[in-house]
Order: sequence, then C-alpha cells, then structure tokens
Amino acid sequence: ERRERGSGRVNLSRSITLEDFNHGSAAVPPTLQANAQAMADLLQQYIDATGIDVVITSGYRTPADNANVGGAPSSQHVTASALDFVPRGTTIIGWATAALAAQAAGQAGNFGQMELDPINGHVHLSLPGGHTNNAIIQQADGGYAAWSPGAPVDGTGGVASFPTTPPTAAATGEHSSKPCRS
Repeated sequence: ERRERGSGRVNLSRSITLEDFNHGSAAVPPTLQANAQAMADLLQQYIDATGIDVVITSGYRTPADNANVGGAPSSQHVTASALDFVPRGTTIIGWATAALAAQAAGQAGNFGQMELDPINGHVHLSLPGGHTNNAIIQQADGGYAAWSPGAPVDGTGGVASFPTTPPTAAATGEHSSKPCRS
C-alpha cells in the first residue's frame, strides 16, 4: 500500500488512488483491494502508453449501489475489477484508438471489456477474465454493438453523432451520476 505523504490517500499507481475506486460512500473492501490494484495497474499502462490522462467517474460499487445506478447484476464494478472514466483532452474515440494502438505495440496489457458510451461520454474498462477478453463494444439502440477503429460511436450503429471534440469540464466531474451499466 503506497500512501501519498500527508494526504492519507492510498496510491495504487502514479495516477490512480484507492479513493478513485470509491463510488458514493462505498469504500473498496480489503478483500477486493487486489482487484482494484490490478485494475489501476492496467489503466496506468494505457495512460503511460497513450499520454492521455483520465478522470475516473465510477469504480467499485456495492451490489446495492450498482442496482441503484441501473448496473448489470454481473457488473465487474461490484468486484473492483472495472472502472468508468472520461479521457482528458480527447474524445472516447480518440482514447480507444490510441489505447488499441498501444496494446498492438505491446505497450499495454489485455483488458476484459472496453465499452464506449457515447450517451454519457465515458469509457468502461475491465480486467480480463470476466465477461469477455479484449472485447470492444459500444452502447447502441438499447444494447451493444461491436466497435473497431474508424467506426462511428453514436449509440445507434449509424452515422456518428457523438461530438468530435473533448468533453467539457462539467462532463469530466468525478463520480458521475450516470455510470456505465456494465
């Protein structure tokens, strides 16, 4: 456990603290902190490889918290094995494209699921070994559709309507009230 001097915050990586995983009043239980560490290590690889910082909007959720936000019952958020975040200085498309290039170059590891949410403007990233491995999907027409670089991310599978500019400061507030359902 690495503590930031004088702050009481537990650093899991250079960019991510254990407190970043807390959703609402729920703190990551000690039994799940190894998952939080592995998730922080994975996201840090992508931050380092792409040079794109992120603002975490949702991390660990208790089952009750997860149900309250409309999360899937099998969500990896309840095991601290997933994070939702907004990339800084780029769009979710820009982040996903850079992340996949970093992974292809061997600069970042495998993930479970990368979900691009054009409605709320964030990315959901999970550890491998959960639902899927290296699956890239977007929310589309109330369900999910596969995504690959160069394809639009618009929530319908049609012509891209997602903004091509980075989200505003208001959209990057920590612990968004609209986390991903995964």
